[in-house]
Amino acid sequence: MLGAWGLELEKDRMGLCQVRRTSRGLKLKRGVSVPLPAGLLTPSFTEPNVVDEQEFSAQLKSLVEKAGWKRGGVVMTLPDLTCRIGYQDFEEVKGKAA
Repeated sequence: MLGAWGLELEKDRMGLCQVRRTSRGLKLKRGVSVPLPAGLLTPSFTEPNVVDEQEFSAQLKSLVEKAGWKRGGVVMTLPDLTCRIGYQDFEEVKGKAA
């Protein structure tokens, strides 16, 4: 494995890192995390998540340049709270518990 890239988006920051597999497990090759302007990202299922697309693109481009990413796939992670909001959006539980 040459190195897998991961992108993490949070409400107030984003990070990009590269790891590679070694005989002792995963090793962090490089990583960068940058703060985001307040209110740029909004975790929501009903409202737009990116308030200013040009600003978000500029922040992402800056992050990519700082991390040294050139090409290839990137795995993205979202905060746990984003998933919890989606799973809790119901009126009542139907059916029988397993």
